[in-house]
Amino acid sequence: MMLAVAVIALVSAVLTVYSPSVWPPGLHPREVQVAAASITLQLMNNAAAANSTYEYEELVNRSLLAGNVLLSPAVMDRVAHRLGISPEAIKEYPPVTANVPAALIVPGPTGSPTDLLDLPDSYRIEVQVNPIVPIVRLYTQGPSGGRAIAFANLAARSLSAYLAHSQAAAGIPPGKRIAIRQLGSATGGSAPTSGPSEMVVLVFAFVFIVALALIAVQPLLRKIATYSSS
Repeated sequence: MMLAVAVIALVSAVLTVYSPSVWPPGLHPREVQVAAASITLQLMNNAAAANSTYEYEELVNRSLLAGNVLLSPAVMDRVAHRLGISPEAIKEYPPVTANVPAALIVPGPTGSPTDLLDLPDSYRIEVQVNPIVPIVRLYTQGPSGGRAIAFANLAARSLSAYLAHSQAAAGIPPGKRIAIRQLGSATGGSAPTSGPSEMVVLVFAFVFIVALALIAVQPLLRKIATYSSS
């Protein structure tokens, strides 16, 4: 029984990552399109332009707040609506201050083994805050390069519109309001990545464990069925 489960798990894992061909006989890695984009935003206000070190540092500190506002339902719901998707379809990552986004995959020649599980209908957004200057970078992922770019642009514009509306509604004087300056349009695209051998191990372990669990609970299910029928 264990051998049969292992064989099934191995075949499932291989066929998930590789595509078999009859002629010439062999296995060929499946290509997956990884689509991502990025955009850079700068926080500005008139006070920071007055060369006040304290006020400039306050603006830097507010960059993290702006990142949290971006991921709030008030902004993300608007972005999802304009993308034509459900807000629950967007996976959000809290703002970080690292130099490189940890969770998203920027288009390139390689990718994570779990990319095969997330694509092609995955929408992700990660916010990266610069701890030295008032700069916020957005990294987005979508089912295509165009959608990832549109996602990033919509997120930037929605954050800017929300901050402008909320500050005006709160009666904050124009000279003290925070503004979002978009440093160019979003850039990105899609690139193929091949399923690596690590994915075979991942799928094999998953199928093997699930199959063993189903086998283990069969006696219990039979007992429950017998008890219910009696």
